[in-house]
Amino acid sequence: MRGQAPCAAIIQALEKTLFFVPLQVHCDAQVLHYSRFESIKAFIEEVIASFAGHAPAGTILVFKQHPMDRPYCDHGAEIAKLAAQYRVKARVVYLREADLPSLLRHAQGTVTINSTVGLSSLHHKTPVKVLGKAVYDIPGLVAKVDLDQFWTEPGTVDSQLYKAFRRYLVTTVLANGNFYRRVHKGLGLTGVAWPLGTVTATCRGATPPRTVRPGSAVAADSVSGEAAPLSTAGMTTLSQQA
Repeated sequence: MRGQAPCAAIIQALEKTLFFVPLQVHCDAQVLHYSRFESIKAFIEEVIASFAGHAPAGTILVFKQHPMDRPYCDHGAEIAKLAAQYRVKARVVYLREADLPSLLRHAQGTVTINSTVGLSSLHHKTPVKVLGKAVYDIPGLVAKVDLDQFWTEPGTVDSQLYKAFRRYLVTTVLANGNFYRRVHKGLGLTGVAWPLGTVTATCRGATPPRTVRPGSAVAADSVSGEAAPLSTAGMTTLSQQA
């Protein structure tokens, strides 16, 4: 298993030969309630076993730890043990930190349970294999072949379908904001700019958030880092509307 080598050097050296696996938080409700996996460890083992048995020689498997899980879990030892067990130790990389867009742009494919990184992968036109239940697990949008086949036939991303789906999410079920950043004045008590017509969190004296329209360049795209229409990354799902 490769250790904490400089991420940029790894990514450049593995151009289009790497498969990327973004790990989710160990207690993520999306994993516990919307997948068949009892733990992240079970997911890791299934992926490594499939990669060892079916991925072409010369391809590399890159795991990345979730940034919110760093104080609680370190999967490095377990990944190293499994990589050795399945005899792919030289072909498995575990990263605690890495530039996500760079990994996605250079990857041949992304394997996830149901992380929103899957949407970011589609944004960068990198094929995705979903192993859990995800809102974006749609025929034509993500790979529908089984995992063993995905290593050799990841397919391609239908960019038009992705853009249409993204517009749908932005205009119907998402609000721009981030629960992990400081609340700014004018965004209400939660720091989230809820679209007009949905449940708002504005307080007295705060300026109501403006309506988000498809195609409006309202923020820097957190996926690409460039000025772009509102990105799904860093958004909060509206589970209910009043």
